Amino acid sequence: MLHAVRDGTGRWIPLVLRVLLGALFIVHGSGKLAAAIQDPHIPGFTKSVDAIGFHPGVFWAWVVTLVEFAGGICLCAGLFTRAAAALIAVEMIVAGLTVNLPRGFYWTKGGAEVPLIFAVLGAILALAGPGAASLDGLIWGGGSRSEITGPPASGSRQGS
Repeated sequence: MLHAVRDGTGRWIPLVLRVLLGALFIVHGSGKLAAAIQDPHIPGFTKSVDAIGFHPGVFWAWVVTLVEFAGGICLCAGLFTRAAAALIAVEMIVAGLTVNLPRGFYWTKGGAEVPLIFAVLGAILALAGPGAASLDGLIWGGGSRSEITGPPASGSRQGS
């Protein structure tokens, strides 16, 4: 890992994490979005969200659906990376604590293991930024490097 950071290949790590997490969340959100297109009240999901104490359920069902689907697209493209990753991390923390933790730890029993992994990956991307090959970097400049991969080149902008 240290060698990857020194030779510059480490700058691609956030890209790989972004695309992986983004693709997983596009899949998670697409099922909810398909249900929402058929019925904007998303009755099944709204009932689940209401049952864990988030009212009004239809509002929070839409929030989760959009965070997952649109957030996943944003991560894959590297657009609004930090915000999308932070929202996904928060969603996974809340889901892990309210839905999954009562079932235990292990993913095989619907426990908090997977939401915890997703939350950590989201937090890493929120803190590290988009990495290489991102729309954030193209639009706002300086977004192609990540603070976790080493110091900026001389004369480059700080941040991403």
